[in-house]
Amino acid sequence: MINLYKLHSKPKTLFGYDHVMQVPEMAWEMTDNKQKDKLKSVWIKDPQYAYRYAKMKKKPWPEAEPIIAQDAKYAFKYAELIKQRFPAGEAAIARDPELATLYARNILRKRWPEVEAMIAQDPRQAYLYAENVIRKPWPPGEPAILRDAGWSYYYAKNVLKKRWPAAEKLIASDPTHATWYAYTVVNGPWPPGEAAIATHPLLSFHYANLVIKGPWPPGEAAIASRPEEAFRYAHEVINGRWAPGEAAIAQSSDFAYRYAKQVLHDPDPKTWSERYRAKHGL
Repeated sequence: MINLYKLHSKPKTLFGYDHVMQVPEMAWEMTDNKQKDKLKSVWIKDPQYAYRYAKMKKKPWPEAEPIIAQDAKYAFKYAELIKQRFPAGEAAIARDPELATLYARNILRKRWPEVEAMIAQDPRQAYLYAENVIRKPWPPGEPAILRDAGWSYYYAKNVLKKRWPAAEKLIASDPTHATWYAYTVVNGPWPPGEAAIATHPLLSFHYANLVIKGPWPPGEAAIASRPEEAFRYAHEVINGRWAPGEAAIAQSSDFAYRYAKQVLHDPDPKTWSERYRAKHGL
């Protein structure tokens, strides 16, 4: 919405100016820092602008704390601003799993038992609470974490620091996290995840290059479908010509040139793509 009062050279002459200056959002836009000091009675009506005024002044504003405490987001931000616990805002913060986790981590710097039952229901926050607050396995949060392949992978890698059998069926169904689970947790080939990995060109390349450390036939159909992955597979894994990927590589002038120059060592790499496509009727 366009603020005509802000654009006008003499906004005080416009109808409704006094009313507008009682609306925190509009008044904030229309005033400089000195003018804002005269409108504390406006800012104190709204959690966001009460917080913003305190932030502008770079110090606590005790008179505004009751209104700031009503809003979880700004209660948390205010606690960050004053660099200490903000008890008045904790009831609001405790209703939001993400902010409750951040408050425990950044403000309390310890566990917050009153919110743990809520946090334990949220896969992401349960993982983050375990990693950043408890800093060890947290069984109450595991059922929620087990609903999400990504957070299950991170929990195994960063909290358990070992394989997590209970999560492996779920992780194995997700190409991305199956790849990185094999590489960073299993530290080797992981057959349960290979069916999913083999459907994805880039992840098949990564699995071959980082985990198998050599050619991986199950993923080659996917790899051969895209120019970049086909080129990288030939260059970094096969270390030589790779005919199955050439049709895709030839469709990209960039990767065709790089393939011809770096892999085939063709004397005229700029024309390799054109010659290949003419030869194969592409």
